Amino acid sequence: MGRQSYLANYRNHFQTACRLIYLTYNDSPGGVYYSQVTDVCRFLEGSLRRRIHLVAFISIRKFWLNRGKIKSQDVRSIVLPMFPKQKNWRLNYFLFSLVCTFISSKSIIARGPFATSLALRRKGKSNSVKVCFDARGAYHAELNEYEVVTDEIVKKEISKIERTALEGADFLMAVSGALVNYWKEQYAFSNEQHVVIPCTLNSQESAPVTIVKENKRQSKVFRKNIGLNEEDIVLVYSGSMAGWQSPGTMKSFFTGIISKDARIKILFLSPSFPTEIASDKNLSSRIVHKWVTPQEVHTLLELSDYGLIIREPSVTNKVSSPTKFAEYLYAGLPVIISEGIGDFTEFVRKHQCGKVVGDVLDVSVDKNTESNRSRMKALATEHFSKQSFIEQYKVLVNHLED
Repeated sequence: MGRQSYLANYRNHFQTACRLIYLTYNDSPGGVYYSQVTDVCRFLEGSLRRRIHLVAFISIRKFWLNRGKIKSQDVRSIVLPMFPKQKNWRLNYFLFSLVCTFISSKSIIARGPFATSLALRRKGKSNSVKVCFDARGAYHAELNEYEVVTDEIVKKEISKIERTALEGADFLMAVSGALVNYWKEQYAFSNEQHVVIPCTLNSQESAPVTIVKENKRQSKVFRKNIGLNEEDIVLVYSGSMAGWQSPGTMKSFFTGIISKDARIKILFLSPSFPTEIASDKNLSSRIVHKWVTPQEVHTLLELSDYGLIIREPSVTNKVSSPTKFAEYLYAGLPVIISEGIGDFTEFVRKHQCGKVVGDVLDVSVDKNTESNRSRMKALATEHFSKQSFIEQYKVLVNHLED
């Protein structure tokens, strides 16, 4: 078969099989990307029988390494290098338009305002194209509250970009009801064509070994190996040290909570250890800092008693949907959470699945129990599996295909 015939057949395959494009821009591969992007594509293909093609623009830094990571999660994905410098994001449209011509899809789910703006430009060239803005947060607030980008041009224009995405998209997907309320207050948003889908568990996650439940002796060994005793009450933090994770607020909470009970220890699962915490010897002596592979994280969560989401009251945090919330519950952990974190603080109150931190003096903790672990895991499966949002995904897909 000649090269021209081969390319024609390859293109015809996508034109007939691919119904949706999922577009991401400047998102690095990792656990969050897998859960919120590639796993969503896999879920929609498996549960709704829709052909989806992932198109990812990523930084030229470590391009081939990160391309390989995305391709390992989705072998059919198209992974492309971004133009250097964030302010040049519009220049990526030319390459994206070529991809769209090649794939010939009429529906685009775009993650974030930059991807959505690229998709909307494509829509402007063809009235038959429909675009969904997959909004993961309040972007104007995030870029100005934290050093997500340093380019002042981008920081100044992000409000306009966000507004354009909100007003131009045919459909919207928000991670929290709090985010929708923020849109209404900030942008006079009134579009009823939207759904709320929080960060969820991986749809095809195989059931991990439940060490705590099935083998208490092994649990003791694991705890001892990482510097914890069986009688310790272990509060675990798992995540990055991005600005919105609020290390200063964490330190204040840690200082207050460990003074209440000598059994309390902090298991800190993060690639870095905040200097403001490490420099306090009284505090750091009660903290075990580890950084392990994603495959090992669930095991360490199961060895703990509570999960921690302690953050400052920024706009970014007030509309957020922390990915670790569902993971903590799935590991059997009640969650100690700050006031006003997306929709999750009220979820904790409603389902009595943790404690809300207003004043640390009001928070008391004790050892987790097996019955409580089972209840937490059941809540996670019921409320945060992708299958539990199948109706919202159906509404989204059907709207794009009408």
